[in-house]
Amino acid sequence: MTSKQRSKKKPCTEVEELKTTVECIRTELSVLADAVSTQTAYIKRLLKRNSKGSAKAKNPQTETADATETSIFPLQSENDLIRIDRKITPENQEKYINKIKNLLALGVLSTSIKKIMTEELILEHNMDGSCNKKSLQDYDTFFSVLLDAIQLMDSTKPARKQLQKALYCVKNNFNKNKSNKRKRDLKNFEIVYDSNSNDNSVDNKSEL
Repeated sequence: MTSKQRSKKKPCTEVEELKTTVECIRTELSVLADAVSTQTAYIKRLLKRNSKGSAKAKNPQTETADATETSIFPLQSENDLIRIDRKITPENQEKYINKIKNLLALGVLSTSIKKIMTEELILEHNMDGSCNKKSLQDYDTFFSVLLDAIQLMDSTKPARKQLQKALYCVKNNFNKNKSNKRKRDLKNFEIVYDSNSNDNSVDNKSEL
């Protein structure tokens, strides 16, 4: 092959590679555009539901009833989960979404989630019931409302992933605190033991 032929082949190869790269970029942009479109539509739907809910006129009796229904938080037991799952209806779910969203806004999700469910209840559950835990998804109405509230708090990430991470952080912090407490207790026991041993040694010497 002559140098002229090689020089012609090289530009052709570079052009083909460039075309392939452009096609890959176009595909990625298309996927990203679809994801953004889906997320935008979801947020618009939630905001529309919020605006409808806030536009409804309320009287003092209604507000008192609303406060009573949402005062169940934080959920403390499986019975609470069953009760709230039955209480949420298409007519009042917006109220629960807003209540949960306001509670979650009081801190980072891994902390504020404990305003929705107690730490003990979180430790007993996970998303899908794996690893011998109870499943939050069994309470599908409450679970759906919780995800909607989380999505309103942060629309940049899928609500399920945010919740999964928050639950993991709660359990991880609990285990760390439990481990640290065990170490402190052991250290305190050793200090007391050493102190008693020294006292006994002094007493034995004095007797001699």
